[in-house]
Amino acid sequence: MPTPMPRPLSQSNMFTDSDLQGMFSLFDPVSNNFITADQARTALRNLGIKDLSRVPEAGGTRINLVSFLEIARASLNAERVL
Repeated sequence: MPTPMPRPLSQSNMFTDSDLQGMFSLFDPVSNNFITADQARTALRNLGIKDLSRVPEAGGTRINLVSFLEIARASLNAERVL
């Protein structure tokens, strides 16, 4: 039986949690388990997100994976990125 494809976060976009975790990992190559707010903004822009208001303003703010996933999901669902 073939492995089922991961389900998208919602009908409005095609990114899965695995996709978002992969994006986070690109900015956390040594597995510190956090990225900076600036890196999070860059990652979200790479996903096509234009409204970055959910990301903290402070450039040195650390964002862990759970927070990144919450921000990315909310932003993707709000913008309906395809």
